[in-house]
Amino acid sequence: MSSEGSLPLFPLHTTLLPGAAIGLRVFEPRYLDLVRETGRSGEGFGVCLILEGNEVGAPATPAAFGVQVKIEDFDVGADGVLQLRLRGTRRFHVEGPPPRAPPPAGGPVCGGCVLLKKHHPNTPKKKHTAGCRIAQCLTG
Repeated sequence: MSSEGSLPLFPLHTTLLPGAAIGLRVFEPRYLDLVRETGRSGEGFGVCLILEGNEVGAPATPAAFGVQVKIEDFDVGADGVLQLRLRGTRRFHVEGPPPRAPPPAGGPVCGGCVLLKKHHPNTPKKKHTAGCRIAQCLTG
């Protein structure tokens, strides 16, 4: 994503900072699709705090600020659930009011975002290949 554009959002009940890592279990179809598409594009997605709602089920209302993440690694657990290791790269701000309507066709919430800061100095410079590998595994 350039300094402005649409960013798929993954609202959580936790926060993340640029340069920090977080583990994430992905099992809902809309978020498996999000991981597949962002793995192909290499753009990453946004993680932001949930203001209203839950992590599972109906789309939650995301906070207006969050962190863009890149997939560093992935695995499939013994229970068959996709497990990701994410690294925060850049802060963003969602322009306008947070989306409240369910996304089309059960997809992830997306927001028109503005990136606020350059990449964190500890962010690896090499292009992550884990996202591309995930996309290949999910598409067969």
